[in-house]
Amino acid sequence: MKLETEVVTEAFGQRHFFVRDPEGTWLDVIQLVAPDPEWVAANLSPT
Repeated sequence: MKLETEVVTEAFGQRHFFVRDPEGTWLDVIQLVAPDPEWVAANLSPT
């Protein structure tokens, strides 16, 4: 497989990167991580 992007940690709580298999299919490999507290405060309303 070919690594197509760098590993990116998103503020909303995902770390991911893209690879492409020999047939050309793109795969998004995702790890859930804790979201940035500032992002949570700005984007999620309390329940």
